Formats: sequence, structure tokens, C-alpha cells
Amino acid sequence: MTIVVGVPVYYNIPECKNSVEKLVDYSKKNMPEHEIEVCYAASDNKKWDLHDIIYKRNFIIRFAIEHNADYILYIDDDVIVPPDGLAMMLPYAQRKGLGICAGYARVRASDIWGAGVQFAKDSQGRVHEEPLQGNPKVIHRYVFRDPDKEPDAVAMYFTLVEKSVFRSLKFSYSENISTDAEGNKFQDGEDIEYCLKALRLSAKIGECREVRCEHLAFNEEHK
Repeated sequence: MTIVVGVPVYYNIPECKNSVEKLVDYSKKNMPEHEIEVCYAASDNKKWDLHDIIYKRNFIIRFAIEHNADYILYIDDDVIVPPDGLAMMLPYAQRKGLGICAGYARVRASDIWGAGVQFAKDSQGRVHEEPLQGNPKVIHRYVFRDPDKEPDAVAMYFTLVEKSVFRSLKFSYSENISTDAEGNKFQDGEDIEYCLKALRLSAKIGECREVRCEHLAFNEEHK
């Protein structure tokens, strides 16, 4: 089995890069039955830009397909990951039959842990979508967080994607909007849209909560 560790590069935070290197070294040593390939997707753009990160995520997909990979492990370069993260998450994802599996991340240097969200659904169990008031070209959804339920979508800080998903789907840009339980509206990221497309393919999405990461990008020193 071949696994591509794919890193979209922006911040070049040394402690994050070191944690990726430690994960790769640990995985090669402790998972000798698997071939581990590494893909750093960089560009001349040094600032976070949604269009650019979509390009980098899709570049990693192309790399994985060229190397006949079975999984992509996406690691954002503003995340500190545990060395045994892949070794823990892969068997969990396989056991659960997950097409997309995310580790838990401590968000914005707070005490809030998680990566996944759920969406309000209609009577048929489909994600409820409606035209955004004032802009009918934009889809509006309602999102909430229930830690006792499996997620419908995950933030892809540290996420394993199985080949039946990444061979079928590419990342894309949208202006779709979600409203959370507190009434806050935000533009859905490329990862949320990707997960929703995966759901339409009947892919299962989940979180491996034993794998915990530190998300640093929102610290002022890294902006």
C-alpha cells in the first residue's frame, strides 16, 4: 500500500515542518509494509489564498494518482502533528470504512477540540440547501457541532483520504455560505465543499479523536 503525505506549503513554521518529518520517519520505521511518499506543494504565493490552496490540494491529488497511491494524508503546514498520527489513523479509518478521516485539532490555540461538523438535513436525510437571500447563485446551509455524532464534513488540517474519493473528486472554489448555531455566517472552505461532494458519492466521513494536533495559523506571530 502506498500513502502520500501531502503538505500544502504557506507558512513554513519550523516546528510544524519538523513534526511532519518526524511523522514520516516514524511511519517508515513502524509501518514497513507501506510505502510512504511525500509531496510538498508550494508556489510563489506566500500568503494564504483560497484559490492557491485549492491548486495545491489538487496538485497533491495528481501526485498521488501518478504514484498509484491508496491514500493521501493531507497535513496543513500550520499544524503540529503527532509522530504516530498516521499509524493510529490508518487502521481506524480502515476499520470504520471511512473515505475521509480527520484527526482532532485544537482550534485557534483555544481549549476547543474538533474538526467535524454536521449539517441540518431534510426529511429524506439530505443536507438542507437553499438559495442565499439576496444572492440566489449562492447556496446557504445550516451547520452545527454535535460531538456525539459522526461529522458530515471535516476541516482538513490533518486528514486521510482514500483513493476511491480522491480519484473521483477534485477540490473546487465556491462562495457557498453556512450559518452556525450562534447565527454566525461564514464562507464554506474548500475542505467542507469537498466533504459534501464525497457524501453525495456515499463516502463515509469520520474523526479519529485519539489523534490530536495543534493548529497554529491563527496565532498573530504566524500571520
